[in-house]
Amino acid sequence: AVVSTQSTGVYFSATVPYVVLVILLFRGLTLDGAKESVIYFLTPQARKLLDPSLWSDAASQIFYSLGIGFGAIVSFASFTKNCDNVIRDSIIITIVNCSTSNLGGLEIFSKVGY
Repeated sequence: AVVSTQSTGVYFSATVPYVVLVILLFRGLTLDGAKESVIYFLTPQARKLLDPSLWSDAASQIFYSLGIGFGAIVSFASFTKNCDNVIRDSIIITIVNCSTSNLGGLEIFSKVGY
């Protein structure tokens, strides 16, 4: 019974933030000026892409966001079987992390133009 309650709590706490992000995104996209802000967010600026400090900040951010759960990942790894595909799991974690960051950025920029 305790394991069932804990797994329910994990499923709830893992999915609710995404539901809230999507709701806030839809709300933000209905605001005046959201289109211009989203276009600004999605349009790369070639001149800024040549700035090394931008790449340094981006690398720091991705290492920071992936490193937050490092202790949990190491703990989780101790329970995996030898036949588990660790490379696949790490790629999935990286893709989900980057997608979440982009979703959050899109959600925030949808409100910037308002």
